[in-house]
Amino acid sequence: MTEDSTLGLPMQADSPGQASSPQTQRVARIYLIALGALLVGYMFLGRGFAHIGIGPIYIGDWILLLGIATAAFVTARSGFRAPMTWTIGLLLAFMALGALRTIPYLGTYGLDALRDGVLWGYAGFALIVYLLADRWLLQGAIRAYGCVVPVFALWLPISWNLFAAASAGIDPKRPGSFVPLVFFKGGDMAVHIVGAIAFLVLAASAAWSAKGFLWRVVIAVPLLWTAFVAGTSNRGALVTAFVGVIVIAILARRSRNWLPFLTAIGMLAVAGIFEAVVAQPAGPSPSAGPEHTIVPTASLAVTNPGFESGPLNDGTIEGWAIRAAGPHSIVAGDAYRGSRYASIQNIAGKYEDTITSSRFEFTGGPDIAVSAWVKPIAGQPILEIYVNWYNVYGGLISSVPVKRLVTLSGASWQECAGAVAAPAFATEAEIKLFEAAGTATMGVDEVTVRSGDFIAEPVPPRGRPATLQQMVENLLSIFGPSSDGGLEGSKQFRLAWWGKIVDYTVFGRYFWTGKGYGINLADADGFQSTVDHSLRSPHNSEITVLARMGVPGLLLWILVQGAFGVGLLRAMSAHRGAGDVQLATIAGLLFVYWVVMLVDTSFDPYLEGPQGGIWFWVIFGLGLAVMRLDKQRRVAA
Repeated sequence: MTEDSTLGLPMQADSPGQASSPQTQRVARIYLIALGALLVGYMFLGRGFAHIGIGPIYIGDWILLLGIATAAFVTARSGFRAPMTWTIGLLLAFMALGALRTIPYLGTYGLDALRDGVLWGYAGFALIVYLLADRWLLQGAIRAYGCVVPVFALWLPISWNLFAAASAGIDPKRPGSFVPLVFFKGGDMAVHIVGAIAFLVLAASAAWSAKGFLWRVVIAVPLLWTAFVAGTSNRGALVTAFVGVIVIAILARRSRNWLPFLTAIGMLAVAGIFEAVVAQPAGPSPSAGPEHTIVPTASLAVTNPGFESGPLNDGTIEGWAIRAAGPHSIVAGDAYRGSRYASIQNIAGKYEDTITSSRFEFTGGPDIAVSAWVKPIAGQPILEIYVNWYNVYGGLISSVPVKRLVTLSGASWQECAGAVAAPAFATEAEIKLFEAAGTATMGVDEVTVRSGDFIAEPVPPRGRPATLQQMVENLLSIFGPSSDGGLEGSKQFRLAWWGKIVDYTVFGRYFWTGKGYGINLADADGFQSTVDHSLRSPHNSEITVLARMGVPGLLLWILVQGAFGVGLLRAMSAHRGAGDVQLATIAGLLFVYWVVMLVDTSFDPYLEGPQGGIWFWVIFGLGLAVMRLDKQRRVAA
């Protein structure tokens, strides 16, 4: 028996570490320190740190194997039996189903099946932490995290600039591109920024001197600046930060701890206004349009670009390949130019209807400009232009979006035009036209293709500008159509893919099983857009669970997370009611982290990589330990 130092109540040993010999305790704590170092590496360096390893086994995998051995050793030596709860039972069921949807595919997909399976496999960290964690660990973890937060805050602007410089040579469309050690990813950083804010508001003392106040402002400034930068570059990061601050505000009982952040916001606002004033030109400057001016240098030969050749109304479009269920023909009538145009009737869903030009040689410049004229015939069609790039051997390099146009109802011909840079080693190309709305008919005419130098060289870090206008555009694009073609195209691409997964699981043949772990979902579902086939999942972990484990897997996932969230809130309330402010605060901090991780993984495969998945399941395990301490207190009472 041991005594809880806070309440003075006799309690059973709350972990194998407490119930065992000093040697066993030392083994457990050495492992937990190593695990903490791993988490700090992911927090500061992100994906770059995750790629450290020996052969195909990364550092996180080694720590998982070491953790399994440590938990087995400590449990065997101590004789400790962790109490079974509904949450743990549901978690074990989820892991078992995940294993059943992974093991049969090891022979076919090999290491890919194991890599995809970390979505459930890294849950092993939760069980390891649950078995090894005690009050000492929770107290030590919160103290260590408090030491890390100021260093992390000051590191954020440095890491952003280091990644900007290191990523200048990264081509996401080119296989073999290196991954820099410092990898700044907006969504990942937003999670830890919210965690740091939660610590400073929920866990830090509300009593501070003038010097302490200034120090907290110094910490708050880089946290908020980086949150702003991440929010402008990534919608998931923006929503993650927004939801996280709301949850903190609900949980916060020390409103005084917001003062350093309010001061930092004021300082950043003044600095932003000053920068805007200084940046104003001294005199008049030449006006420039919002988009780069396209100056053609060479026309590229596309077969039948104006649809003037070929038979009429016979279900074919000469020179173009059709992939659709609805009728497609060359028709005579009110063309944009000449006397004919292509009629494309999409009777299926979004992105289910395409016509693709013949392949043509790409010469004349580093970029390609494509223009097509479109008019609505029925419904409100959406035209999306893509370029399929091929290398000298005829292999597909990538399929890249060029432009998207939502047609105006009742309007006549409208132009859809844009330009993109050609990938390295591209020698041939095709133009692919999507009807992206679904259940709509459109006319297409006068497809022109040119090569030249149309796009200015990007200035690192590449991405969306860090402006308030961009942040507002990111936020609005989540809830409705966006004028930003990149934002809208990305959203529609994901929604179309998610819809297809729902169709073949909830309403289809994969209802009970999903497609399993190992198969490349982007390839199998027809949404691959990278040359090295590195896109494997639909950037939403819940949808990934549905696609790979079917409806039963998704239901188990929802039950696991629901049981955990409710259990952690109950434990937090119980600890606070018992006067154990420290454990209640730790529970609140863990709850914030858990919420924002679930938000971020709804926009990004956050849980499907070690830098996010291991953090998530360690938080989960610590939350289980907090719940166990609450149960032991009630039993002792």
